[in-house]
Amino acid sequence: MSNKKRKDTKVTAEYLDNFAKDYYNNDDVPDRHLENLVQIQVIPKVMKYIHKNMRVLEMGFGDGVITPALEEVGVVTDIVEGSSVLVERAKAKHPKHRIFHSMFEEFRPAQPYDAVLCFHVLEHVQDVPPLLNIVKNWLKKDGLIIGIVPNAESIHRQLAVAMGLQKKIDDLSARDAIVGHLRVYTLEEFKRDFEQAGMKVEAEFGNFLKTLPNSMMLDYSDELLKALCNTDLVPPKLLANIGVVARRT
Repeated sequence: MSNKKRKDTKVTAEYLDNFAKDYYNNDDVPDRHLENLVQIQVIPKVMKYIHKNMRVLEMGFGDGVITPALEEVGVVTDIVEGSSVLVERAKAKHPKHRIFHSMFEEFRPAQPYDAVLCFHVLEHVQDVPPLLNIVKNWLKKDGLIIGIVPNAESIHRQLAVAMGLQKKIDDLSARDAIVGHLRVYTLEEFKRDFEQAGMKVEAEFGNFLKTLPNSMMLDYSDELLKALCNTDLVPPKLLANIGVVARRT
């Protein structure tokens, strides 16, 4: 089962709205540009599994960087988002998209999807395996969930342990608290959550070779950050973010 470091956090609609205001509507967060650029770089890896004729659902909107990146390659998604603040932002940015305001646990789509994308979502939710049991029922019989989460075994976390900055690789940092992480994952833990929900993990991947905390990378050029995301030669277990492709069986 995945790490639950902040069991006392209750993820409610009010919590999500407050987080959206404190993080996504806060221009003083210094590293959002870095995080958004890194997220966009994963799109080519995702496009190995989806195409423009599929019905695709995004879980969560966040800063909305994934939606236009998918549009550029012909994939128009539906979006389900629990924060009313982010729902209004999504509607303003993407009037052609269907956007559902609902907590994930309560969402019931009228028609099943070919694929559900949960990019940097499962580290924020209350209980992961029960939610995945719900999400898999949003899918067609052979539908896919593609999930991405922060990696506990990332080189930068291992270096933090070696330097005595944290005791264990899965300890949550001050930045984890700022961005609302309730857990980080090893690849084995992440796959196990999908398997516990009765899904078959068909592929795994990683993104972003990160050796330093974000605060020490703020002056990195976009070109350097993109190069650090071109990481096919590095095992996923060492990268900052890990992903899996799981199929409903």
